[in-house]
Amino acid sequence: MPLLQERGWKKERDYTKLKRGDVCFTTDSKGNKNGGPTHTFIFMGWVKEGNYDYAYICDNQTKDFDGKILHIRNIKNKGYFNGNGKDAFSFFMYNR
Repeated sequence: MPLLQERGWKKERDYTKLKRGDVCFTTDSKGNKNGGPTHTFIFMGWVKEGNYDYAYICDNQTKDFDGKILHIRNIKNKGYFNGNGKDAFSFFMYNR
């Protein structure tokens, strides 16, 4: 992430400000927002505009989402899909 910041990317923790294409980072495996993220994904939009419960995201975890690169996920809370833990959102970075 320091490399992105060196190139002018901004860091934001308020997920209500997400825009399509923003790069999101999760907490660490203990749920610590200041630790090293366990996962990165691309935000693609809210399932229901104005409702921040579920987002469309793209990532490399297609095996857990029936082979779908674009899938729905609750980013605010830690969750489990097909028995695999998914850590909660911590922050995102953007370059607009």
